Amino acid sequence: MVRKEKEDFLAAQGFAVAKCLIRVSSHIICKSQKEAVFVRPYKNTLRSAIEGRQLGADEKVLIISDIATTGETALKAASKLWLAGAIVAGALVFFDQELGAKENLALKDITLHRLYTRQEYRSQPDREEKLPDLEIGTLRAFGGVM
Repeated sequence: MVRKEKEDFLAAQGFAVAKCLIRVSSHIICKSQKEAVFVRPYKNTLRSAIEGRQLGADEKVLIISDIATTGETALKAASKLWLAGAIVAGALVFFDQELGAKENLALKDITLHRLYTRQEYRSQPDREEKLPDLEIGTLRAFGGVM
């Protein structure tokens, strides 16, 4: 019974994170007045990796993801976007586990913006939303409109 309760709790937490990610992504898309494309970094062909509209040459793109560990997934997404001719303006994650993503992305000139780090999340009992604090700088780097 305890295992089932734990699984239910983790499923609920996962749903809450996904719901928050959708909300944050939608907010950024609306504020920036940009259209979204979806990148599946582990697809083999460029055609199947990027869904949505055609990216223009030198178009700025912000990668949005739920979590960052080493940065591998964001780097794979960036590789697909670079192949399509886009410029990766940065990456935004809901939660950074602080396991090297920031440093690994910086090696490829990608700035990691994060709503929470592992340390911050543990130290904030109320965990109030931080999006307004990051909104202006992130959207300007992305080329968005305020």
